[in-house]
Amino acid sequence: MSRRTYDQYCALAKALDVVGERWTLLIVRELFAGPQRFSDLLQTLPGIGNGLLATRLREMQAAGLIESSELPPPAASRVYQLTRRGRQLDEAVTALGRWGEVLLAAPTSEEHRHPLWLLQSLAAHTRHMPNSTPELARLDVDILLDGQQLHLRIRSGRAMAGRGSHPHPQAAITTTGETLYALKKGQIQVEGAIETGQIEIRGDQEVARRVLRLLTLSEPAA
Repeated sequence: MSRRTYDQYCALAKALDVVGERWTLLIVRELFAGPQRFSDLLQTLPGIGNGLLATRLREMQAAGLIESSELPPPAASRVYQLTRRGRQLDEAVTALGRWGEVLLAAPTSEEHRHPLWLLQSLAAHTRHMPNSTPELARLDVDILLDGQQLHLRIRSGRAMAGRGSHPHPQAAITTTGETLYALKKGQIQVEGAIETGQIEIRGDQEVARRVLRLLTLSEPAA
């Protein structure tokens, strides 16, 4: 089956010809956090199905957005990762995430949830802030969120979420999505959440506090 096209001489239409199919940008979202196996993508994209995922991956490879490689033994698995062309979608995907942030209410029991998605949503909010202060120039922290090990890399006040631990974290934060959501909505404050045990910090305490304040700002810094 040939790919659908808008047949319009327009940059936006051409872009949508490549990334406008259902699930494509969500696959990109998953791969921003690091390479993934086919089985990993099936698990983190509930509802896509084997056949549709295989189709989307073939289309994305043909478009030059992703590439596959074989991991060496003992893993010996095929993984998919973004190409340079695919990583150039960062700005567009992040902007869409920021636009959709106001649509996020408290999660319902019917909605699929994953700690990475929440952390990516909070990180996206930092990406349109003005150049930040020196203390936010370079921070790396681990975040154990709802039992899922993740990390944040912050460069000049702009955050990028990833899976697993950072190789050299300055601090480690343990908390829940419910707590981060309450912080974002201003229902609780960082210091109060630490005092009540809703947030636990190891390592550099001030670095962890800076990261939490950055992630949960309701408006860009003045």
